[in-house]
Amino acid sequence: MKIKSVSIDGLWGRYSMKWNLNPDVNVLSGINGSGKSTILLAIAGLISGKGLRQRYLNRFKKLTLEMSDNSRVSLRIATPLEDDADDRPNETRIWIVNCKYTQIISIDKEGGYPISENTFPIADCEFISTFDFPISKDDIKEAIRYVNYISNTHKISELDLILDNMVDRYRSYQIDLSTTMSKMMASGEASSETVKQLFGRKNTFLDLLDDLFQGAGKRMNRDKGEIEFIFDSDGKSHPYSELSAGEKQLLLILLAVFIQGEQEAILIMDEPEISLHIDWQNRLLSDIRKLNPNCQVIVSTHSPAMILDGWHSAVVNMEDITTSLS
Repeated sequence: MKIKSVSIDGLWGRYSMKWNLNPDVNVLSGINGSGKSTILLAIAGLISGKGLRQRYLNRFKKLTLEMSDNSRVSLRIATPLEDDADDRPNETRIWIVNCKYTQIISIDKEGGYPISENTFPIADCEFISTFDFPISKDDIKEAIRYVNYISNTHKISELDLILDNMVDRYRSYQIDLSTTMSKMMASGEASSETVKQLFGRKNTFLDLLDDLFQGAGKRMNRDKGEIEFIFDSDGKSHPYSELSAGEKQLLLILLAVFIQGEQEAILIMDEPEISLHIDWQNRLLSDIRKLNPNCQVIVSTHSPAMILDGWHSAVVNMEDITTSLS
């Protein structure tokens, strides 16, 4: 499932917004402080069911997404005493009350009647920002990781933690791939074409990483089950933790897309170009589409290089999709 349009009421208390999205790539531009990050965070929070952090609750009143299956889902900032369910019978509502709980009500697309109570996510969605900054204590859910951060202040960033989690998911992906292959071989369904198809995407992913990292004198160590890179400087294999911040950021993005398979999915990125070499910025959107042509990309950026590879028509400026309420 993908997003067809995004509507926001009361953005900064001064604007309404309507943004019609492309099914492939969408680039949001605008001056600093115009609300780009707030919009992307709100979309990701609604799609994934993770809600919004407290500091974002006063930045808009309501967010509505029209989905590719013609369903509609809305997030409305509410107070604990608000209850207008009878006034809005045909609308899916998600109530965020002091970020303590989320209520989800599914509405039948045809008749407009409540049909069930669902949980998120409503679509496969990844949100990626620039994570290379100190971790906020309030954002750490696992005490052991926070203690680890306190003990290694200069070694661990939020980027490291997010990348570690993504690598764990990559390991699970490889296990699932091996399990699928074993089952097919046991049942006699594993033809040479099937094997090529199953492992073709992985080889494409590894080839892409080699191509991107060759300028830095690094290449994937394909003899290892783990993600390691051979450095030309010493000919030895090094863990991904020894990459630079920009290299980690690029690896994180491509891992997220690769793990999606070729399924319909949504990738939301807030200024991913930070720390990335201009050549990587230039090809990033095309490389993402190469790994998963069914991925809908929604990105905010200040970098002209991000759209040089044929994505000019995907750019929308905040000024063109917002209307003053006064």
